[in-house]
Amino acid sequence: MNGSLFIGGIARIDPIKLASGKKRVSFTCYFAPKVALKAISPKNDMTALFQKYIKNKALKPNVYWFKCQNDADVFDFVLEEDGPRDIGIAGLGWVSFEGNAGDVFRIYVPKNIGAYASRAKIIKKKEGKKK
Repeated sequence: MNGSLFIGGIARIDPIKLASGKKRVSFTCYFAPKVALKAISPKNDMTALFQKYIKNKALKPNVYWFKCQNDADVFDFVLEEDGPRDIGIAGLGWVSFEGNAGDVFRIYVPKNIGAYASRAKIIKKKEGKKK
């Protein structure tokens, strides 16, 4: 629907439903500098594309036993309120974004790796007009 964010050869985040009617989500990413991030525009088969990236070890880091998307646990997060939110991957990092109640995000991570959704840890202040 809205594309995907590939996080190394390890994880993938898809906005499944955006309740506010927005067409896209802007993520602020908090990962180590060597974690490759790739925003992918909507394609016909995002799963096949992710499989290709995993198989070719195109993005770093990768996990030797994570050979295909079938080796992933899948989590769906439904936001219950508006505001800044985080979706994180245990031991790797997280993404922050402005969410709305009813938004649904799907994350794919290697089996036995945890994922979570929470209120944002870091809140960016909006700059107002100076008088």
